[in-house]
Amino acid sequence: MKNQTEPNAAFLKASLNQANGIRLLSHGCRAFQKIPGLKSLYIKGLLLTLLLAAFFFYLQFTFIYEIFVISRVESFVDTINNWWSIFSYFTTPILWIFKIFLWVIMMTIALKMAMICMSFWIDNIIEKVIGHFRDIPTTPFSTAHFIKNLVISIKLSVKDFSRIIFFVILGFIPILGVLFAFFGIACSSGFVIISPYTLILADKDKNFLKDFNIDKATTFKIGWVQALLTYIPLIGWFFMPIVILLQIIGWTHLIESRWQKYQQL
Repeated sequence: MKNQTEPNAAFLKASLNQANGIRLLSHGCRAFQKIPGLKSLYIKGLLLTLLLAAFFFYLQFTFIYEIFVISRVESFVDTINNWWSIFSYFTTPILWIFKIFLWVIMMTIALKMAMICMSFWIDNIIEKVIGHFRDIPTTPFSTAHFIKNLVISIKLSVKDFSRIIFFVILGFIPILGVLFAFFGIACSSGFVIISPYTLILADKDKNFLKDFNIDKATTFKIGWVQALLTYIPLIGWFFMPIVILLQIIGWTHLIESRWQKYQQL
């Protein structure tokens, strides 16, 4: 392995034991301290990511949630309450839980869409972290390469989105549903955190993604912080892009710092 110039799938899998949501945040902060210009690049991209996430949430809220979903649900609840008013003591809190649950899902989707749009910037910031530890060629902007990575990101996001839908369905189970949804969002977020850096390595190795398969327990321990933020309306949603982008940087810093130490042995 020491003859290789960059980490392979086996090294990444071994490094997963060192990764969790809090530790990646710590590594992200270390990267800011060590790498000149990284923080300013992060802040510029973060502001645009926040705007895009807010825009995609607005689209979902205005053209899907209000028109097709909540109006029908509220009409159904009103029908039940009109039949017997005492039901309102039960339907009102359940309706609010349902609303918040849908907002959580919409915010998760909005953030994923924003990060797909920002994929080239995320690649640049990851390459800046990698370049701090080892020499890599500068990657000029290429429309063909951008489209290729965009298609890969969309494919992975669609696959990941199908998992979210599965856990959303389970989320309607009383009491336990919230826990199922939390688990699903955490696993999905963990996958999103490790994907950008992994795809950069996989760009040079066709078998990389086949060799690098991870279980849900691992993605959960990486993504649980992000899942927790989704359940904190407004404040938590504001911090979601801040935290997940910092964790992406932290994952890159963790692997590259361990790789550098391994190469020096």
